[in-house]
Amino acid sequence: MQRMPAPTGRPVTLASRGMVATPHYLASQAGLSALERGGNAVDAAIAANATLAVVYPHMAGLGGDAFMILWHPGRARPICLNGSGHSANRASIQFYLDRGHESIPAHGPLAANTVPGVVAAWSEAHTRWGRLAWEELFAPAISYAEGGFPVSANLAMWLERARPILERYPSSRQVFMRDGEPLHEGQLLVQGDLARTLRTIAEDGPKALYMGDIGLEIVRFLEEHGGSLSIEDLKEHHSDWVDPLKVEYRGRTVFGFPPNSQGLAALFLLNLLDGFDIASAGDGSAQYFHLLVEATKVTLADLRGRIADPSYVALPVEELLSPGYAARRRSLILPHLARPLGEYAPGALLGEEFCPVAPVAPSATAYIATADADGYAVSLVQSLHSEFGSGVIAGRTGILLHNAGAAFTLEPRDPNRLEPHKRPSEPLLPGLVFHEGRPWLIFGTSGGEAQLQTFATLITRMIDLGYNIQQAIEAPRWLYTPGQAGEPDLLSLEGRVPDSVLRQLREMGHDVRVTGDWTDAMGQAQGIVVDAQRGVFHGGADPRGDGQALGW
Repeated sequence: MQRMPAPTGRPVTLASRGMVATPHYLASQAGLSALERGGNAVDAAIAANATLAVVYPHMAGLGGDAFMILWHPGRARPICLNGSGHSANRASIQFYLDRGHESIPAHGPLAANTVPGVVAAWSEAHTRWGRLAWEELFAPAISYAEGGFPVSANLAMWLERARPILERYPSSRQVFMRDGEPLHEGQLLVQGDLARTLRTIAEDGPKALYMGDIGLEIVRFLEEHGGSLSIEDLKEHHSDWVDPLKVEYRGRTVFGFPPNSQGLAALFLLNLLDGFDIASAGDGSAQYFHLLVEATKVTLADLRGRIADPSYVALPVEELLSPGYAARRRSLILPHLARPLGEYAPGALLGEEFCPVAPVAPSATAYIATADADGYAVSLVQSLHSEFGSGVIAGRTGILLHNAGAAFTLEPRDPNRLEPHKRPSEPLLPGLVFHEGRPWLIFGTSGGEAQLQTFATLITRMIDLGYNIQQAIEAPRWLYTPGQAGEPDLLSLEGRVPDSVLRQLREMGHDVRVTGDWTDAMGQAQGIVVDAQRGVFHGGADPRGDGQALGW
């Protein structure tokens, strides 16, 4: 008999009329309030995300991007909404070389070279399926920005970590620091400029940002500091509705986001794992971790640095996700011996090799899952790219601008090289799993490169090992990191993994590093399971941060 996972610290949240799971309790409360007032899952997701822009400023904000997978009854499959922004029309490799940069700065005004897309994405989703009035969705966010909210221990930790960045820019220092020190746990964070911006967007709609005074102030600030965005770039921005990618895994259909998202890599990884008997490998065993790590290496060998804006770079997506190709690539994995990433040469489908330049590793993402009794489901990832994005608040707008443009490279041969009006490669991975033709699991995670790995971990722990959503989220996390500049590959595991398993992994050839028992360095996950037969939602949220799942 298969050993079931041990009970965890939090119970699963159960409800029958709707569920919201986010990385901050106040955002979950805002989303739930939208449901209780007659809104649907789309309204709840927007209300929650707008609130995250205030109470979770290191990971989410009006100055970032968003990817959504949405479904409502009557559709044969879900649909994706790409809310990522294009680079400025003036942004080019030469633009940065002329200013003495060999790479795009990770922070500061020059890092903010792509249009923030999240507000336009909210509007697209709301116009198509929203139920509540647009302005209602912003009430909680405006209240928290105007009146303030207590800084959590988690946010205080991130403020301290980001001190060197935030104190560099007066507009950011004024908001996030007091008397030269980052705000501490329990102090109120008040954002008056952001409250005014949110109120204007609530009253006037997204045009206030993309065509109005908010956009003009963003552009004025960036131009004053040498940035490349123009008001024309903002006016030209639009979100795109696109079809999802999908693979079958153990009788369930897993939907993922197409490029410029790394959703292709997540589904590629699942295809590799589908050929292994994960259940027999055993819950939390060395063999379980080994198979996932080696499959991750094969995925990175094929796709790391190759996923980019599909308008500029074409990949053979259908062939890459075919069972036959997965079988050929899976055969390279040795069952009990780790191989360096460099030994997994890219597959024949991918043509000539190149050396992608490693961009800034993004980690500032926030995941939201919502579902309602009418059958609507939303899987949404929002991002500033790095913690606090560019680190720069744009003038009097209160908006922290993202630094997604730092994901571009200045290497002319790189698929993700900087070009005008191009979307950067983004790690954002909203997930949606169908069973018997309808949503079963709405899930996702934050954590930059960890998103790909946690995506597969949650799926395998729930489908192969029988975890519930909260157990899957809380179970010991792992993170494989490719070696850089001659350093070996590294496998990091949370300290709750038994010593016997760590020893076996080292014997297999993995370079193992043990972190604390709980670490948010490997991302924070949220999810909702839909029990359609009983009409019950099961919600889970990550205790590694401030996450909470709330239902009614």
